Amino acid sequence: MSFAVFGDSYVSRLEHFTISKGDLNLNTKCKFYGVPGMGTTYKFESTFNRLCHDRPKAVFIILGGNSITTKTTPNTIFEELKRAVELLKMHGTERVFVCGIVTRGNFRECGMDKRTFDKMRKSINEKLKKFMKSDYVDLGRFVKYPTHYDNHKVHPSQSGLLKIRSCVECAFRTV
Repeated sequence: MSFAVFGDSYVSRLEHFTISKGDLNLNTKCKFYGVPGMGTTYKFESTFNRLCHDRPKAVFIILGGNSITTKTTPNTIFEELKRAVELLKMHGTERVFVCGIVTRGNFRECGMDKRTFDKMRKSINEKLKKFMKSDYVDLGRFVKYPTHYDNHKVHPSQSGLLKIRSCVECAFRTV
């Protein structure tokens, strides 16, 4: 397998969207590893192990938003994402792209609000940008809140998924 997209519900929704709209506009196979609710420490390990076992040439990661809670720190989430990138490279993945965490409007956790969430995600994104350099994908430049979100203001709408799909295609074309 050449390419893989790994992450949370954004990835599982992107997979369903892509199936309904046609494969990614690439000259190679792409597999999706999306688990709704996945965070950097939960619902992660078994899917990540399958991804490593499949040894893709390049991986596009959309992950981290579900990990932001009132009990976590931006540095902890960044370190977990960094570790995932390093493990993928140890397993032979040539290129790993990591998306910045985008905003959202609704929160499951009591005590979490948009202002706190955005402050934490921006801190994580700054660390990711420095670590990933040109392989950091600023998804927030393309997926705009609330324009590209569903009615719940948590997940991308059809137009948002189209933007994400375009980012994935652009990144993989550089490999």
